Amino acid sequence: SFVRHYSLRELVSIGYSWTTRLWKAAVLSFLWLGVVPLGLGMLLELSFLVPARVQMNQSAFLYPYQDWALGLVLLKLGSKLLLSTDMRGAWRERLQRLRGGGVAHGDEHFRDTLCGLVIPVFFWISVALSLPVVVSDVLVPSLGGDLWDSLFVLRCGYQVMFMLVLQYQGLRYLFGLVKKVHDSILDDKYLLGRRLHNYEEAVESSSRDS
Repeated sequence: SFVRHYSLRELVSIGYSWTTRLWKAAVLSFLWLGVVPLGLGMLLELSFLVPARVQMNQSAFLYPYQDWALGLVLLKLGSKLLLSTDMRGAWRERLQRLRGGGVAHGDEHFRDTLCGLVIPVFFWISVALSLPVVVSDVLVPSLGGDLWDSLFVLRCGYQVMFMLVLQYQGLRYLFGLVKKVHDSILDDKYLLGRRLHNYEEAVESSSRDS
C-alpha cells in the first residue's frame, strides 16, 4: 500500500534521501564515537598509564578496545564539562546542537558539525599523538642524541605536552575570568556614575523649581 501511493520517481527520491541521511549519520558516528575516543584513549594511556607500568627499556603494547573505552568516557566527561560552563563559542554551540539532536539527526547540520567540530578535534588529537614521535625520531637524532635520548623524549613527551596544554588552558581561563570581572566592575562604575549624574540633575531641577 505504501508503494502504491507514490510513483517510481518519488520512491527513488525518498530512498536517496534516507540513504544520504544514513550515510551522514554513519560518518559522524564512526568519527565522533569511534576514531575520536580511540585517539583520546591512546593519549591518556601514553601520557599516564604507559610510563607507570612499562619500563624505559621495554616496548609499550596498546589495547585498542581499552583505549576506545577510556576515550569514550573521557569524551563524555569533557563534553559535559564544556556544556556545564558558561563559556560561549562556536565549538560549544556545535557540541550542544550535536548532543541535542543526536548523531542520527546530524544530517541537518552535517557540514557545520563535521568541519567545525569533528575534524578540528580529530586534527588536534592527531597532532598530539604524532608530535612526540616526530621530536624523538627526527629532532633528537639531528641534535646528536642517541637511542636512549629518543626513548626518553618519546616516553616523557606526552606528559610534558599534557602539562603545557593544561597550563595554557588554565591561564586562558583565568585571563577570561579576570577580564570578565574587570568588565563587570567597569559596568558597575558606569551605572553608578549615571545614577549620580541623574541624581545631580534631579537635585538641580528641584532647586530651580523651589
